Amino acid sequence: MIPRKEGGILSIASGRGVAGAPRSAHYAASKAGVIAFTKSLAVELAADNITVNCVCPGATDTPMSRIGYTDDQFRKREEIPPLMDGLTHKFEIVGLVRYLLSDATKFVTGQTFFLRTPK
Repeated sequence: MIPRKEGGILSIASGRGVAGAPRSAHYAASKAGVIAFTKSLAVELAADNITVNCVCPGATDTPMSRIGYTDDQFRKREEIPPLMDGLTHKFEIVGLVRYLLSDATKFVTGQTFFLRTPK
């Protein structure tokens, strides 16, 4: 990317990187590191016309997000409306990623995008 003087890098982190959570210090610290790395790398690569941004999807239906929930409890979690901090859907993540790597955002860099409100 540097020799071509163009490109885009996209990191995936979590709202826990800014909000933390009980019994998750190790996870929150690693995601905060990804966010800080994204911001620093964006500054470092700006002169080479390379954008660097971060997406924080929020809770998504993965094996990790199901830990501690019964199937019935997780089903209830799926019923929470998206704007009320419900589960992030794959198409939302894919849509944002495609947008951030498109020409429409060639001047957007060093940003962190949250698909759900960090709590």
